[in-house]
Amino acid sequence: MPLLPFQVMPMLFSYTFLDAREIAPERRRVMMPDDRILPVDVVPDWYWHRAERIMGHVQDSLRGDVSLFTYFTCEEAPDGTLFHTVYAFPDSLDWTVISTSKTILEALEQHATIRAAWWQGPEYQRYATAPDLPLLRVPLPGFDVPIHPLDVRDGR
Repeated sequence: MPLLPFQVMPMLFSYTFLDAREIAPERRRVMMPDDRILPVDVVPDWYWHRAERIMGHVQDSLRGDVSLFTYFTCEEAPDGTLFHTVYAFPDSLDWTVISTSKTILEALEQHATIRAAWWQGPEYQRYATAPDLPLLRVPLPGFDVPIHPLDVRDGR
């Protein structure tokens, strides 16, 4: 599958959110190399650290060095979502889920939308619906760009 213009090349990470965990049998999924998502009896231990699970990431380069990751979770949520976008501060091991998606394209669009808004700061976020943004469909139907966590801390 060719990379989309806003997709970041996946890299191998072993952060907390990639650690193996027990998943109910009816919710276990694996994303195959051809991007098909298939149910499995067991998610193999090695699969938790596959680079292909990371759809997009921005590490230590957003405003305030906030890290942003979008990844395939291996667990289908009750609402059908399989992708999470999370953020963390540089001094924290805690990841906060700020967006969930059902498809790869939706996950990448949400990631790119959040990245664009967070890169520019709160003034940009007020105008994140501008139709002239290149390569992005901003925002997705029903998707509001989350406020940058530093803006929440600062009370803006």
